[in-house]
Amino acid sequence: MTKELAPIALFAYNRPIHTQKVLDALACNIGAIESDLFIFCDGVKDGVSEKDLLKVQVVENIARNENRFKSVQVFKSEFNKGLANSIIGGVSKILETHDNIIVLEDDIVPEKGFLKYMNEALHFYKDHAQVGCIHAWNFSFENNNYPHQTFFLKGSDCWGWATWKSSWKLFNPDATYLLQEIKSENLTYSFDRNGTTAYTKMLEEQSLGNIDSWAIRWHASLFLHNQYCLHPTKPIVTNIGLDNSGIHSGSVEISQKTVQEITIEPIAVEEPKWFFDSLIQYQKRPSFLKKVQSKINKKIAKWKNPRKPVWSGDYSSWKEAQQITEGYDADEILEKCLQSVLKVKKGLAVYERDSFIFDEIEYSEDLLKCLETVYTQNNNSLTVLDFGGSLGSTYFQNKYRLSHLKHLDWNIVEQEQFVKAGNDFVAGEQLHFYYSIKECLSAKKVDVILLSSVLQYIEQYQQLLQEINVHQIPYIILDRTSIVNYKRPIITVQVVPEEIYKASYPCWFFNKNEVVSQLSKYETVFEFKSFCENDIKLNKKHKASWLGMLMRLKS
Repeated sequence: MTKELAPIALFAYNRPIHTQKVLDALACNIGAIESDLFIFCDGVKDGVSEKDLLKVQVVENIARNENRFKSVQVFKSEFNKGLANSIIGGVSKILETHDNIIVLEDDIVPEKGFLKYMNEALHFYKDHAQVGCIHAWNFSFENNNYPHQTFFLKGSDCWGWATWKSSWKLFNPDATYLLQEIKSENLTYSFDRNGTTAYTKMLEEQSLGNIDSWAIRWHASLFLHNQYCLHPTKPIVTNIGLDNSGIHSGSVEISQKTVQEITIEPIAVEEPKWFFDSLIQYQKRPSFLKKVQSKINKKIAKWKNPRKPVWSGDYSSWKEAQQITEGYDADEILEKCLQSVLKVKKGLAVYERDSFIFDEIEYSEDLLKCLETVYTQNNNSLTVLDFGGSLGSTYFQNKYRLSHLKHLDWNIVEQEQFVKAGNDFVAGEQLHFYYSIKECLSAKKVDVILLSSVLQYIEQYQQLLQEINVHQIPYIILDRTSIVNYKRPIITVQVVPEEIYKASYPCWFFNKNEVVSQLSKYETVFEFKSFCENDIKLNKKHKASWLGMLMRLKS
């Protein structure tokens, strides 16, 4: 083995049994006694149980009692950084004073030849311009007749790995930038390892803030710099964290047939066809990859499909309901909406509603039918006044389905801070923002006013409906409007789930006939059930639903 042994960084949190197994196996490695070990223990999370707190403390004790290496330094965080920040910060810290590093997490158990393999590979490839990473794990494929013990894949990997200071300088934590570069260069297929692994999807989720992965950003960073990672044909480490004990992995059964030693020899720095052929065959089984991806999808789904709001009460007045609500932080909601809409506008996300990002666009076919009806009745031109339309959620949701229109002009009337943000960051050739209905109508002739999930949040909604009557806009679309099967409107308090934003405020449930009677100058063309809300039992008594309708000015 080379005399220049790389420092080892071990990252641990709250799994004492796993951590001890890793340390015991590492200490049995050739070269362990000549190696410097740095152990990074993450801080405890807020609000954990006494049992979980004890686990964190035991891990720290294990680390501080370790003495089987040349030197051992323990870094204990005073707060919980999370795995991504721990690794990024820890690796960067070690490489400030060292030229290379070997990295393990508390669930990657090395075989006896692990350090020898890593150090020899670091020495052998240290001056190779295209090699940026060494990896220790691989799928236990069946015999593929490949003659060497190592091969290359572009990018990086993370289950026992090593790199150099020069390569780590290429690490870019900005997932949005990395994603844009990969897409703009049409590299998604190659980045996804010839379509076998959903790395682009993971990078998108990182960009949207739905996952927190240092590894996907490390992979993308090296990939974009045309760097390759050395992989063993057979793994020299075992992942024991696939037992549902970790935050980033679930319970997965996988065959991991390790080897004790790997020989470093000159091979071509290129991706071999046999690996992709073998991986495709491997994926046809109910294997590790599918189970891990299923776990990731479930984690994402928890964020993408938040709990539904809750409505309760039958208050005598709007003021009475307001007295027991918390209101909302308008600046926080604006910021969340702006960030989400900008990602949609830039093509980094496909659909946003109520500041939440979704993987697929949910279309309201009935709303589109309403807009098409107005368009065809207006000489193939459509000018929409979207009252309370946030920063353009409905416009961006439907713009591609409306792209065939010869003329589309979408105008949003909103609160002052939304209009300012809209004009500064979101407005475009088809999308405009105004402070009032009157301001918008003074600038242009509007064909239809859209009221989508807005009427029920206005205390004096009758005044708004009367204003619409006065202006005599040709069409009205009511959508996602709360209706109750009762003889009169009901005032409730709506509580918004915290994963959307923390808020509670009064909300009407209307008697449909009462709303229609307010719009005395209009007639109903057709009704529909709004696409994204399910019926509920309001106060366990009355059936409530979300209604849509297209109304036309009477001739």
